Parts: sequence; structure tokens; C-alpha cells
Amino acid sequence: MVTSQMHRPPRNLMPEEFVLTERRRPFTVFLIKSDQAVRSEMTAILQTARIDVREYLTATEFYLEENHNVPGVVLIDARIQGMPVAELMTRLQESNSAIQVVAIASRAHVPAGIQLLKQGASDFISRPLDSGELISTIARAYCVHYDIASSTLFDSTEGIVAGLTRLTERERQVLDLLIKGQSSRGISDHLGIRVNTVEAHRSRVNDKMRTRDDAHLIRMCYALPETELV
Repeated sequence: MVTSQMHRPPRNLMPEEFVLTERRRPFTVFLIKSDQAVRSEMTAILQTARIDVREYLTATEFYLEENHNVPGVVLIDARIQGMPVAELMTRLQESNSAIQVVAIASRAHVPAGIQLLKQGASDFISRPLDSGELISTIARAYCVHYDIASSTLFDSTEGIVAGLTRLTERERQVLDLLIKGQSSRGISDHLGIRVNTVEAHRSRVNDKMRTRDDAHLIRMCYALPETELV
């Protein structure tokens, strides 16, 4: 579900073209979620920002019904039932579609979200969803599609590298394993430490990197050239 402490991103932090709907170019959110109540809540939030939304129960329904050559983004659960997200992405890529895919993943399913990033997803966001981050996610996808620069929606390389320098050696080990798709249990087994210790390290990594959640942290790291992560 979407968190009850909902807030919309400040308008001055969003690209003017996206905020001013009269200037906004065509862009549609294809929302694929099996939970109708949550899907309706997400649609209502996006529509408050006058974002065009179309709802689907499954990836198959979307794929069979939609024109794949329109500007937009698919917003889908990382572990949706039916056609897997990876298969949907493959089909869109094979049809030369410009539609981006953003996965929604709970903290427990962060590894699944990372795997989808490796397979071509443009972004992923964490549950529970925050309304402000939901709208920002769509704004990022809009900027990517139309090649619009935004220093407020995308983290700078310098800022990310500065965050990495604040990490201890152990915190960096935890981060390196996390961005490779390891769960807290997997990191625990790999490093020979307790799961709750891993969770504590993950929390400190987010604090030092100044990230809102795991999805933001992973997005920052994937924005860096590989040489910066060594």
C-alpha cells in the first residue's frame, strides 16, 4: 500500500515542463498491479499530478491490449503473477518499444529489483510506497524519455562518490554484496555475521549515502561507471 504520510514533491524540485501540464508532452503510466485497492490508490495519487494512467491486472493483459510505440512507462510489481517482468521487458525490447519499465519491490524483494535492473529495467522503487517518490519516479522516467536534464531528480556522480568515501570497510562490503543482488541472509552467510548486524550496516549505509531507501541507494550505485564502484 501507499504510506499514509503522503506528500507531493515540491514543485520547484520538478522539471518545469513536467509540472506545467500545458507544456507536458505525451506520457502514459501503464500500472500493472494485482491488488485492485492499491492499484486504485496509486492511480488516484498519479492523477492528482494530472498524469495519464492506465490500469492492468497482469503483464499479459497490458502486452496484448496496448500499443507499445507510445511514450510511457510500465510500473509493475517485481514479483507479479503471470507473465514475469523479465519476459515482458524482453518482448518490449524485441518490438523496439521505447516504453520503460519500473519495478516495485518490497525490502525483502530488493534482490529481484536489482536483477530486473540488470536485465534492462530503468528504475525500481521500494514498498511501502511514498506518494512523493511515486510521482518523482514518473518524472524521472519522463526526463529519460525526453532527454531532459534534472539535477534534483538525478544524483550527481560527485555526490555519490562522496557518500561512498564515508563508508567503513565493512559497510562497503555490505553495499557491494547488496548491489550484486544479495539478500540480508546471503550477505550474512557470505561475511559470517548475524542478519541483524547486516540490517544495522544497511541502515548506516543509507544514512551515510543520504538515501531515502534501498531503491534510491541501488539507483545511485547503478548510475556510477563501474570504475567508480571498485
